[in-house]
Amino acid sequence: MSWVFFLIGVVAVVASSLPVLLARRFLRDIREALGRDPDRGYRPKVCLIVPCKGLDPDFDVNIGAFFDQDYPDLELILVTASRDDPAHEALQKRLHAHPQVRARLLVAGIAPGRGQKINNQLKAVAEVGEDTDVLVFMDSDARPGPGFVRHLVQPLENHQTGLATGFRWYMPVQGGLWSVLRSAWNGGGVVFLTDPQANYAWGGAMAIRKKTFETCKVADRWQTALSDDMTITSAVRSQGLGIRFVPQCLVSTHEDCTFAQMLEWTNRQTIIARVYHPALWWKIALAHCVGNAILVLGVALLVGYALGWAADPLILVAALLMLAIIPMEMLNGLVLLPAVLEMLPEHRRQLVRLFPAYCLLAPPASILALMNTIYSLFTNRITWRGVTYEMRSPTETIVIQEQP
Repeated sequence: MSWVFFLIGVVAVVASSLPVLLARRFLRDIREALGRDPDRGYRPKVCLIVPCKGLDPDFDVNIGAFFDQDYPDLELILVTASRDDPAHEALQKRLHAHPQVRARLLVAGIAPGRGQKINNQLKAVAEVGEDTDVLVFMDSDARPGPGFVRHLVQPLENHQTGLATGFRWYMPVQGGLWSVLRSAWNGGGVVFLTDPQANYAWGGAMAIRKKTFETCKVADRWQTALSDDMTITSAVRSQGLGIRFVPQCLVSTHEDCTFAQMLEWTNRQTIIARVYHPALWWKIALAHCVGNAILVLGVALLVGYALGWAADPLILVAALLMLAIIPMEMLNGLVLLPAVLEMLPEHRRQLVRLFPAYCLLAPPASILALMNTIYSLFTNRITWRGVTYEMRSPTETIVIQEQP
């Protein structure tokens, strides 16, 4: 029996080294991408669409970043569900303060059977001019730099690329435990973005040619959907087109959160993944279930050896091999650090200060992901910006309740 435990320990070490190898590959890919000239002079006519609901932390600063985009031919469309939304008045003031920017504010109305964000996006798409070349969708809690749109559209010069995407990195403001844990949990998904077979669109920063949007029938797919990014990922791939991650478009989101907010957000992401991308959900579920089960077994064997219940030295070796998963998870964070620093150089000082916490929180982030996975087995309902939805399938969304 001791040899069985030893073999499990060896397998655990090998398996826990795979994320480190993925992080090394990601670092290599990012450095290669950043080493090439990111701006090839491609300047299509862009419509930047930003759906808004409520006032995010630093809302005015974030919205100001969209008005400050350094792009020659860009129209900005901001959308709220109603005129009563607190964001609507704030956006009107911003429009009046920047008359030199070609921008509009639309009211989409309440979504009958789809996500409110998608409803806002569809309203904007319906208002886009015929001469628009590229649609860019971004979230109101992002804070892009002046060259963000310029970088994001560059991959679309290649017509084999159906969609270009950025990604989010949560930047804790005060650096509280739950804020850093959410950032570490979210950061774990970044390593897949340079893999052409495993990457995906992130709804906070997506660029797609208007013609591709129409050919892929994205608007039709969005009619009864909740997740804009997973739906558009499926639509683009169905046409045999690729998705490209743009390293210059890793965008910072400056927010703190409580434990309840962190848990609600991570649960929501996991539930959406289970409904819209079950294959990915199963891979994540199995990885975290098996990994944490082995950790528990390793602790049990170590305690048993220490108490004299198992005198075989091979049991001690097996326990230590199983527990090696913890330093390997921390090493993964350390390997990932240089890539994140190169993509977010303006936040280098804060990231370096936070990275010991990121490494220490890698094992708790794995446990949190396991908790999210278990929770997602029992519900397909989420609450998103005050609205409760039930996802009966990727193509059927029911609005259960909207908070006043």
